[in-house]
Amino acid sequence: MSDGKGPPVLEGVRVLDLTHYEAGPTCTLILAFLGAEVIKVESPTKDKSDRQRFNGEEDAKEDLYFVLMNLNKKSITLDIATEEGRSLLLDLVEHCDVLVENFRPAMMRKWTLKDEVLRRRNPRLIYASVSGYGSYGPYAAYPGLDMTAQAVGGIMSITGEGDEPPIRCGATIADSSGGANLALGIVAALYRREKTGKGMKVEVSLQDCAVNLGRSLLGTHIAYGSKAHKAGNRLKDVVPWNIYPTCDKGYVAVCVIPQRQFERLMQVIGQADLLRAHRLYSLPARKKNRQLIDEVVGAWVLRRTKREAMARLCQNDIPCGAVLDSIEVSDDAHLREREMIVEIEHHQWGRIKVLGCPVKIADSPVEIKTSPKIGEHNREVFARLLGLKDLDLQGLKARSII
Repeated sequence: MSDGKGPPVLEGVRVLDLTHYEAGPTCTLILAFLGAEVIKVESPTKDKSDRQRFNGEEDAKEDLYFVLMNLNKKSITLDIATEEGRSLLLDLVEHCDVLVENFRPAMMRKWTLKDEVLRRRNPRLIYASVSGYGSYGPYAAYPGLDMTAQAVGGIMSITGEGDEPPIRCGATIADSSGGANLALGIVAALYRREKTGKGMKVEVSLQDCAVNLGRSLLGTHIAYGSKAHKAGNRLKDVVPWNIYPTCDKGYVAVCVIPQRQFERLMQVIGQADLLRAHRLYSLPARKKNRQLIDEVVGAWVLRRTKREAMARLCQNDIPCGAVLDSIEVSDDAHLREREMIVEIEHHQWGRIKVLGCPVKIADSPVEIKTSPKIGEHNREVFARLLGLKDLDLQGLKARSII
């Protein structure tokens, strides 16, 4: 937990957020958590809004999906599909450090908002883009989402059991890693700008990020020219590495690589005699006796609750994790203490739990704030950065530009 000694690490960095769905908003969410002023640009037209993407009822609340992706941000409305809206956007670019977008490359070209154009207006601008396949390559024009990225990135081919059909990872790992990688690239570009005074373009693709997530497993097979197969909860070369049921109808993951940990595990579960009886003194020997090891570990786990098994093994320096569902994660004391589960007050949802910032910086506190109301910061941003008066804003609103 932060002791609150210093300001947020990205304080003073201003970001124009032209993102939607998840990969782009994840990037700008991380930047906002770290203290950047993130100004989310939204359409003034309700039917183009991301706020009710999964719930189209006229009187519906904003999607929690939107709320969770847009904590700690500011909101302005601006129709960048219009010439006047794009002109205002270009004016804003002159006052910003970073612009983040996750449109398909053709869309930014159509709007004449390519990185070269924007950086002519502001040579210090960091132009950051995330898309399904990037701005070049045979797939560049293809649409892409998290699930398609998991497919073409090889992740889906190694997820699941045996000969069963490919299966999507439950978490949106391509979107999440795409956003995190883009945030990292932006911070690196800001660091370089401190030395050169010049901005640059930063780009990631969801396919690239999905492939990167498989670096150890996919990468090994790519290096050898072989095909990686689904292994389910097991690793081919490591035993024990599996999910075991518990007496409270739960599960734990037990994952042991070093031989010394394995021998300690056998001591803890009362099976030390098996070491000598089956000469389980190496990984190859353990692999030959996979079924036996899974049986004895499974039998020991089954007599305990998932929390008991996790505590007992971890206290003996043996990696074990209880499989927690969303309710259990929400109430997890460790996550609460680390402020990964926090409560906010939302103008429609009331008091709700949300996920906090995974990056902990000792002297830089992170205060989690609710997502903004649509256009909540129009007056502040347009007046402060562009000097527009109330009469100007009224005219822009009347013409549906903001």
